[in-house]
Amino acid sequence: MAEANCPAALHTVIEKALQIDPTRRYSTIAEFRNDLQNVLDYRPITARRTGRMEKLRLWVRRQPALAGLSICLLALMLAVGGLGLHAASVANIATVEAEEVRRLADAYILDFDNYILEIETDPLIPGEARNGFIQRLRRRQDRMREDSLSRSDMTYLANVGQFILVEYRELSGRAEDARDLLTSISTQFQLLYRAGYKMEDLAFDLFQTHIRLGQIEFGFGEMLKSARHYETAKEYIAELYDRDASNPDYADCYAAILRKLGLQMIRMDEVASAEETLCHALDLAEEAKRLSPENPERWRHIAGSWSELALVATTEGDTTEADKCWRQAIGTSAEMLEAANGDPLLRVDVVLFLTEYSVYCLEQNRLDEAEELLDKASTQCDVLIRQRPDLAFGREFRLSEIQLRNRIAAARKKTSSE
Repeated sequence: MAEANCPAALHTVIEKALQIDPTRRYSTIAEFRNDLQNVLDYRPITARRTGRMEKLRLWVRRQPALAGLSICLLALMLAVGGLGLHAASVANIATVEAEEVRRLADAYILDFDNYILEIETDPLIPGEARNGFIQRLRRRQDRMREDSLSRSDMTYLANVGQFILVEYRELSGRAEDARDLLTSISTQFQLLYRAGYKMEDLAFDLFQTHIRLGQIEFGFGEMLKSARHYETAKEYIAELYDRDASNPDYADCYAAILRKLGLQMIRMDEVASAEETLCHALDLAEEAKRLSPENPERWRHIAGSWSELALVATTEGDTTEADKCWRQAIGTSAEMLEAANGDPLLRVDVVLFLTEYSVYCLEQNRLDEAEELLDKASTQCDVLIRQRPDLAFGREFRLSEIQLRNRIAAARKKTSSE
């Protein structure tokens, strides 16, 4: 029946008549006879040929073991092929990403070449400072040439490196340019921070960025903008401190920003808030000292907080409290200096506190105390000049000392004439 000259319609009728499943055969002889007659008369038949899917189903029923093996082999082939395609896709994506990172690195390296050229051609920057900036920028460039860096790594490195350019522009008196660059750096850092990249490092970087922005805005007289940046910096360092209160650096930086905010509040006549903020700064500074007693510089914010609390007491008219705070500031700075074996930069703090307290006593018309404190400051400055004759602070203090002694002499003359 399956010979080539057998009509297709007749083959279909015979195939249906020979089905093993009774439900798929002709139900009556009459139906069978009618379809045969339809074949002879070239009319449509009721039988239909078995489709490919049906043949496959029947074959599976006849050969279940062979069918199962075939399905397993097919599944294996598809899985291997899929893995191959996935691996190829991943490799292609990695290649594209590496090329994009390389292009990004080349762009940043070119930017840094321009920064270096800018510094090299600036006649106002001393040679030693200029070389320092250039060397630091070149070290950042070398890092950007590493092949293992991701896009986020590259962006982070470039923006951290731009801090060097900020320092240069501030030193060259271009505060507005420095502010614009810092604003751009802050935006990039925030994008990386929100993406979850190096969150601890970025929180600290954002803290430093906003402190710098606050200082620049303060220099422009933009008190509210400055305060907003300090508040933002406080949020970042508070987050780090809450995460790891045992880190003395976090406690120290937290104290530093609270001191800045406290001074802002004093200038804005928010005395009660200033006192609360500065007391918190003092607590944090003492905590930093407790966590890292071997580092004398931890004491700087203790002494500084006391000096600012003295300003609060002066504003409130509490001379007894002001005297107490000034003595605490001077005593702490003296201990710090001794613990640091006379470090000249810490000696600057001692000179400043003695001088500021001398001015306070002069304003209170306590002329003998004012002169005695100024004498002590002058003695410390003598030592400082011997230690570091290159520091401009010593020369600046001598000019201030002459003016302050003249004021004391004038006050004595006025008192004696009265």
